[in-house]
Amino acid sequence: MNILLLDTETTGLDPLVDRCIEVACCLYDTTTASPIVSYSSLIKHDANAAEPINRISVKSLLNAPDEWEVWPKVLNLADKAECLVAHRSEFDRLFVNEQLRDRRWVCTKSDVQWPDLRGGTVAGDHLVHLSLFYGLGVVSAHRALTDVDIMVRVFTRVAELGFDLDVLLMLAMRPKERFVALVPYERKDEAKKLGFLWDADRRQWYRYMPPEDTPLLPFQVRRG
Repeated sequence: MNILLLDTETTGLDPLVDRCIEVACCLYDTTTASPIVSYSSLIKHDANAAEPINRISVKSLLNAPDEWEVWPKVLNLADKAECLVAHRSEFDRLFVNEQLRDRRWVCTKSDVQWPDLRGGTVAGDHLVHLSLFYGLGVVSAHRALTDVDIMVRVFTRVAELGFDLDVLLMLAMRPKERFVALVPYERKDEAKKLGFLWDADRRQWYRYMPPEDTPLLPFQVRRG
């Protein structure tokens, strides 16, 4: 299948006030474990409160293309893909063009069961840690194109190790429901490590996951 690996950089964490200022994506063929075509662009804006993290200067943003020039190119690639794949996809999904939000998404942090040659699976909490686990070097991070490149190389390395990427992705694309972790405060880090997110309004740790995977968790959950 074809998948679209995607990453964004934003001016902050709140989609109600912050903006996407960079997007990168790569159409990737899982059968041949090969990238097909890549696209990356800054998006014009006049501020970037997250510059200390992503190092995208306001000056460069002022010279960037408008969003109406950028998103159609991303949509064109998305139309050729079975799903969009992002690390911590719940974040990127909030900042992309609205026509992309209702597509099928896979999160490389919480949906993909990364294989370990020693048996079992590898925690995909941090993209850099995942890359280093598979013996891949990391030159830089916190830019959309470099993070997409890391995802490309991780998928390719997993295929080189003899694992079927189509099977990996089909498992990741299974229907999911919202589950709440029934854990005391002192076990919150355990829930976080397993992909659960903090809902400040409801004051609960939650995760969207296939119901059949919940018995594998080291704590109880409930639908919610």
